[in-house]
Amino acid sequence: MTEENRKTFVLVTGAGGFVGHHVCRFLARRGYGVRGALRTRPPYAEEGVDYVAIGDIDDHTDWQSALDGVDIVVHAAGTTEDFTEPLGRWLVAHNQINVAGTASLAQAAVDHGVRRLIFLSSVGVRAAERAEDPTGFETSKHEAEQVLRKTVAEAALELVVLRLPALYGPEKRDVLRAVAEAVLRDRPLPLASVQNQMSLLFIGNLVSAIEACLEHPAAADRTFSISDGEVVSTPELVERLAEAMRHELDLWPCPGPLLGLLAGFAGYGKELRALTRDVVFDDQEIVRDLGWQPPIEVDTALQATVRSWDLEEAARQASARRPGLRGRLTGTVFDLGQRIVRMIRSRREARSARAAHST
Repeated sequence: MTEENRKTFVLVTGAGGFVGHHVCRFLARRGYGVRGALRTRPPYAEEGVDYVAIGDIDDHTDWQSALDGVDIVVHAAGTTEDFTEPLGRWLVAHNQINVAGTASLAQAAVDHGVRRLIFLSSVGVRAAERAEDPTGFETSKHEAEQVLRKTVAEAALELVVLRLPALYGPEKRDVLRAVAEAVLRDRPLPLASVQNQMSLLFIGNLVSAIEACLEHPAAADRTFSISDGEVVSTPELVERLAEAMRHELDLWPCPGPLLGLLAGFAGYGKELRALTRDVVFDDQEIVRDLGWQPPIEVDTALQATVRSWDLEEAARQASARRPGLRGRLTGTVFDLGQRIVRMIRSRREARSARAAHST
């Protein structure tokens, strides 16, 4: 095969994870040469993907076998926002993998003559840039971006940074899945009073954006924030999720402070923050400059996600299990919360009735 007609060869790091797995599958089906780098060889093999085990990612990772013959790197490996470890190990892992590991890969890519590196970052980097109390994960992604820009400043390697919001899609177990299971069990959800704005990203739209950035000359040395192209509130998202499930939804209002107290008491404070925070940003730069549009609408994306979950089986397993202490505690707490909300609502209605009668 001559250089002119040789297909582009792409290395995808984190090939065993949610994002890396989908990127490998998508690019292989689109005709790219694909090598997937992961810690150990997977028990499965995606057709058209050459897998290579590289061990742990840090500043000592040997990238030689992974980078041989590679044109473009998609760096999807890294810790995530919900990475769960004791605090000390958590911070060490963020820095070891997201910062030192990324620096190691970038320098190896330069040494091997790789043409372009696409780094999957986070829209949370904005908090680190503005010193707005960023998390350890957001700080590590910010530092990784800085290291990458320094590495490529005087090299031929082109850098593309994609900043991502919360991801969802088939096979992903996350807060959205937990909400779906609650809907399926006909649990009332105290989210009707949440007033937030957030952007999300379906995995199918992410892999499409990555493909757009592989070859486009205008993507070189650019940073793009990407999303599904819609801004939704939590109540709207949950309603559309229930529609995708074709299931009735019971949303009830709950004042923010009480909702936070109940969720924290039941052990769901972190999940509540992820579901109710504001995440709004400008996602139009990639649309204007690369002509990319998210190909999959939110409702279609939710339907595809729901189909992958096998929620009926999850519901059967849940009903067969005796609830543990946390489950019983959660049920008791939210029952109490409903009673409090009903009492507040009843008193408000009574005051309104008395006021109307007095006039």
